Amino acid sequence: MNPLIILIAAQILYTGGDMMARLFIPHYGFTWALAGAPIVWLYFAMRLVATAGQLYVLANFQLGQSAALFGAASIILANILSILVLREALSPVAYLGVALAIIAFLIIAMR
Repeated sequence: MNPLIILIAAQILYTGGDMMARLFIPHYGFTWALAGAPIVWLYFAMRLVATAGQLYVLANFQLGQSAALFGAASIILANILSILVLREALSPVAYLGVALAIIAFLIIAMR
């Protein structure tokens, strides 16, 4: 399977888990009761599958290249989910910074 597809899928799982935590943990509160919440176990399962994908990518890409691609994918997905799901927006200057960061990560990832 193409390592790039696995990289993107793993990052979707990581970022999706982060979004779930942002949405649901405030409802439960950060207490020991949270450990029994089904959402936490789903979060852990998503992270476990994402970690397996990340290990596969790390075995098939150079470390610097894979880290740069994970960074770019993380920034892109986090901002998309932030806008579409959480209805959060950054300032235009912040989006310029995001774009520059993505460009920098992609330049690093080029062979």
